[in-house]
Amino acid sequence: MNRMGGPQGLVTNDTVPFRHTAPFRHRAVLVWMALTNLLLIVATWRLWWPLPSTEFPAVPILAILQSAPRWWSQCCTLVCMASLSGIAYLAWVRRSPLNAANGNLGEQRGWRTSALRMAAAGVLLSGLMLVALSQHRFQPWFYQLLIFSSIWLLGGSGLFDRRTDCSISALWWLQAIIISVYFYSSLGKLDFQFLHTVGQQFLGAIFSLLGADVGRVDWTLRLVLAALLPLGELCLAVALLFCWLLRRSRLLGWCGLTAVLFHLSLVLILGYQLQHSLGVVLWNVQFAGLALILFVGRQHDSHALAGVDEGLASDGLGQSAVAAKNEAAVADGRWWGSRLVKLGLTELGIAAISLAVIILPL
Repeated sequence: MNRMGGPQGLVTNDTVPFRHTAPFRHRAVLVWMALTNLLLIVATWRLWWPLPSTEFPAVPILAILQSAPRWWSQCCTLVCMASLSGIAYLAWVRRSPLNAANGNLGEQRGWRTSALRMAAAGVLLSGLMLVALSQHRFQPWFYQLLIFSSIWLLGGSGLFDRRTDCSISALWWLQAIIISVYFYSSLGKLDFQFLHTVGQQFLGAIFSLLGADVGRVDWTLRLVLAALLPLGELCLAVALLFCWLLRRSRLLGWCGLTAVLFHLSLVLILGYQLQHSLGVVLWNVQFAGLALILFVGRQHDSHALAGVDEGLASDGLGQSAVAAKNEAAVADGRWWGSRLVKLGLTELGIAAISLAVIILPL
């Protein structure tokens, strides 16, 4: 046995410490998404817990649901919140007490995988029912949660064991979705309405924080400055995309930190200066955490194997490490195709959802 706990001459996941970052990141995303979405539901509770008043009238997607009683929405809300709590618990607690005492790790991993998928299915099904009962609930942060839940439902089998393939695959999908959100968010702001209304409000808030008066600035220059806001977000999306595709972990980390500062700035502007709704502020807090978890730090990719050759050579594992690196190089072409396909399918999925939002109310 070597110092890493594996047989001499055999490269295991234990001998490649960076591989464990994938399950850790995945668990961190699960806990963060579950907790922040619970807070978002509580902050916007009038949408999810209908009252007899007509302050938020229900607008069902299908006419057959117009006569649905209020308790349908209330039950679905409870199921969704309970499922989110279950996801947070499963990702936070490392072992089941019963199986940990018995030492049955295989049974423990199978139980937790099944429980995670059941909780993700609970979020997905209850969320779809909530949206069907009222279109007001089709908030951006909520259908982002539904997309994430579908990924957890289909790709959570490698989360609780030493095999990291499923965690890496899930994280690739999540990273592609977040980058796509930055693209669509920036492109959606490059229009007349944003430049003349919301963009000017942002600009006024920024000038106010700096102790200046935006009214003294020429109107044409104010339009240009307002356009810099979505253009900056678009540059961030492009930088994240290229660093993600080229597997530049350090540059990707700097872009991730830039995204964190971007969202914290929005929290300051929206929450403190513009007194915006709590839901929007919390969604920016959620995105700041996602950017930190998904993009900052050493990434999980095949080229990282090159950095472990020297450390393994002292244990007599250099030959196996080189072989593993060669296998990674052979699979490089397949890696590019897989990641581009994932990105393309993500874009098609988001476009399909956007089209459904437009067509269904008609």
